[in-house]
Amino acid sequence: MSTDPSGSSFILPLPLTDSTDPFVAFASVLAFSVSEFFDWAVYTFKKGGFKAKVILSSVVSVPVDTAIFLLVIDSMSYVSFMAMVFSKLSVLTYFSWRTDA
Repeated sequence: MSTDPSGSSFILPLPLTDSTDPFVAFASVLAFSVSEFFDWAVYTFKKGGFKAKVILSSVVSVPVDTAIFLLVIDSMSYVSFMAMVFSKLSVLTYFSWRTDA
């Protein structure tokens, strides 16, 4: 907990949750849940090492998560989809190459 200058107490994340649209929150939870199912399927049925499972899981679940989220909030476009997927997978690529060295 923190205290603002007026003397009232508040929890730091509270301003973020107050400004979140419940519809966007629903879209996020739905997209996350479906993509977690795909993660589970990859980790359960894929043979091989951990790193291969992480990479395949991300390649499968990131586009699914992104597509569901954008479709539910009615903001799907080729540019937004590709930008979000590219940015998420570029982080995976960075850390994947970084751990090889």
